Amino acid sequence: MTDGTELLGESFKQAASQLAIDPPHAMMLSGVQGYTPRIEADLLAGLIIGGHGGQVQVLRPEKDKTGISIEQVRGLYQATRSKQASGRAVWQLYLEGASDAAQNALLKLLEEPPLHTVFILVVAHTDSLLQTIRSRSQPLSATPFSPQQAIAWLEREAGLDTATNQQLLFLSEGSATELVHLAGDEQYRMLQLENAAAAKRLVGSPVYDCLTDLNQYGQDRERTLRILHLAIVMLNRLAAAQNSPGILRQLRHYLKYYERIHRNGNVRAQMLAAITARG
Repeated sequence: MTDGTELLGESFKQAASQLAIDPPHAMMLSGVQGYTPRIEADLLAGLIIGGHGGQVQVLRPEKDKTGISIEQVRGLYQATRSKQASGRAVWQLYLEGASDAAQNALLKLLEEPPLHTVFILVVAHTDSLLQTIRSRSQPLSATPFSPQQAIAWLEREAGLDTATNQQLLFLSEGSATELVHLAGDEQYRMLQLENAAAAKRLVGSPVYDCLTDLNQYGQDRERTLRILHLAIVMLNRLAAAQNSPGILRQLRHYLKYYERIHRNGNVRAQMLAAITARG
């Protein structure tokens, strides 16, 4: 299976190519619909190295951690002060979930960037970074893939049936990185298809069916938010297709509970209330 670079839109490729000619010391690369833009980050880093030579290095959160730590940032500080053999040192920093303390530690590097070093700050959402970090980096946003290109890629690379291909288009929401993940990782794909089925039941099935699902995912915050998000996407599409007060009411209802759970509300208690009070 190819890396999915061909799924990236021409507008993004052109913007990345222009930035790579004379890259700023820091770029903030954000994803489509909240998905981390890994493929876009690899393309951008490759373009910079291709034009100037050097090496690409990656800093991700340590295993079982939600974000990079202050210790990792300190290690990065030492590594970037080491002698660079030739060309540029390009660092992909995956900063989603990084604490304010870790970001503040990173700030010194951005204020006093090492010579011939480029930082690509990779995030799903720009608002996950402090304003002080955002103000010191050049923004670049990933763009959604073309559905026609995505279907052609899936038919050529994934070998899945037509119905599954359409489901993957829905689940990936225009993110090339997410589509490649879904196509290449069967276990992940099956989990996301189960999540989509649970979301569909939240939208239109009896309360009993939804409560049965809740027994399976109700202690998992990340999965619960994913299912609620998919239900909201479905309701948004239904609302766009038909002007129904009932659909809009249900959409507002689930948005309210999504925000409550996102703010660290009790997952099971909030979802139980969301299901039983959906009306």
